[in-house]
Amino acid sequence: MEVQQYCRLAAFFAGLLVAQSALAGGAHSQRPDESELLDPTCTAVNEADVNTRKGYGYRELVHQPFKGGSTKEYIEIIYRAANEFQRYSGRSTWQKFDIPEVNPYDQRFTSCTFVDSHNGYHYYANWNKPGYRASAEIWLTRDRNKLAKVIRRYPPDRKEFPFSTVISIFDYNAKKAQRPDDALVVAREIPKNDPTCDAVNAAYVKTRQSREFNVSINKVKEDGSLEPYVEGRFTETEGVNIYAHSRRQQRFDRNNWSTVDQHGPKFTDCTFVESTKIGSEPAKYYNARWHRFPYSANSDIWVSDIDGRMMKTLRRYDDPWEFTFQNALEVYNYDPASAVAPPD
Repeated sequence: MEVQQYCRLAAFFAGLLVAQSALAGGAHSQRPDESELLDPTCTAVNEADVNTRKGYGYRELVHQPFKGGSTKEYIEIIYRAANEFQRYSGRSTWQKFDIPEVNPYDQRFTSCTFVDSHNGYHYYANWNKPGYRASAEIWLTRDRNKLAKVIRRYPPDRKEFPFSTVISIFDYNAKKAQRPDDALVVAREIPKNDPTCDAVNAAYVKTRQSREFNVSINKVKEDGSLEPYVEGRFTETEGVNIYAHSRRQQRFDRNNWSTVDQHGPKFTDCTFVESTKIGSEPAKYYNARWHRFPYSANSDIWVSDIDGRMMKTLRRYDDPWEFTFQNALEVYNYDPASAVAPPD
């Protein structure tokens, strides 16, 4: 729900307008059942994307750009025949993941516009992945067979990384894409559910199944004071995020939640701390680890003794952060009046 802007080339604005228009209309946003339903403007780009993701023995280097044109490597991904290995910049250990099956009719890109072929075939497009969308610039290899470089520009409120603009550079040098030494690969034996978190999961489910509620996310400053960041209002049919500084609104499916993250449980390592009170209401206070890939945080959770729902949570993020600040306080309000969505 983690707002930076970077330098833009004047030529990009025309492509961005095309991309935003297509995003608003939802054109070609779903995976088609038949090949003829694929967006014909993106045939070459999607074929290159599928060829890349079906291959192995290559690397993807993900960079964060900064004003002035400098970049910093954020994560290195090595793709092998059966697994991919990821290492964050500055770390020596790798994490191993299974490689998902690639559908040949997958529409990772839609609404493509050809730009030029000066440094590889260059396109503007929309980039699509379940849960995420972005405006994109794509460069294909000289033979147009694979991806060479992709720049994704995410909406600030729906980022896949801790920053809004992401540069992926693809390296097909097989010698540099060797499998990491086993001693450096971190074991990822993650249970489907952590039984220490049964009470926290029950509270999370009860909260999310509430007919109407409101949750505000606040920046926790160094002096302990709070600065409002975003407010989520949930009615029976939808959710809407309202951003404190811009009053911008973003509507979303309120049923898009789960107690399971991409790579395991959302809550792990839960510990009951004490019975306490929030105001005059009795509550139970827990410590836990919170996960939403690629983010994780130490979390304090307060659950109401009266109705079993969450009252507030405090997340202290590891690096990377989900927002532009490290410590975030969520405060829940179950007054139906607080959940009413404002007019567009």
